[in-house]
Amino acid sequence: MQCTFLLRLLTELLPKSTMSISVIDQGHSPRLGSSLTRLAAPSSPSSSRSSRPKIYLHSLKRVKTDKKTICQWEGCGAVIDSSRTGLSVHLTKVHGLDLSRNDLKCLWGSCDSTDCFFGDSMSKHIRRDHLELETVICTLCGQATSAFPIHVREYHREARVIG
Repeated sequence: MQCTFLLRLLTELLPKSTMSISVIDQGHSPRLGSSLTRLAAPSSPSSSRSSRPKIYLHSLKRVKTDKKTICQWEGCGAVIDSSRTGLSVHLTKVHGLDLSRNDLKCLWGSCDSTDCFFGDSMSKHIRRDHLELETVICTLCGQATSAFPIHVREYHREARVIG
């Protein structure tokens, strides 16, 4: 919210033709004129979608980047590849999950999710909710989130997610 206020304030105070704002790393302070993730200042309330600030998914800082993890599916304990594919292969081959079903329940550790999963959504759920490998730092406000596009839509309506 503070960054949104600062962005709007800077947009009003500085000449529109010379202003560019860049939010870097954890996004605590906008920098003028930086060459990193460029955010164009809107020229008017009715500006086109292309002039909205852009955030590139590939440039976001991840909270965790573990390549291997210990499987906690029903207390398994095996060291496995923590990629989506690695998790799916392990769950299918070792635990016999049929990923074509749409009524899978998570048995990872003490998961209390009542959701039903299917296919790759189980791997995404484990990576996001249990391993926190999908959690990124928002470059606009510094908040950690595992649902970045939703976070941007709810808190930074002026921004656009790319990638």
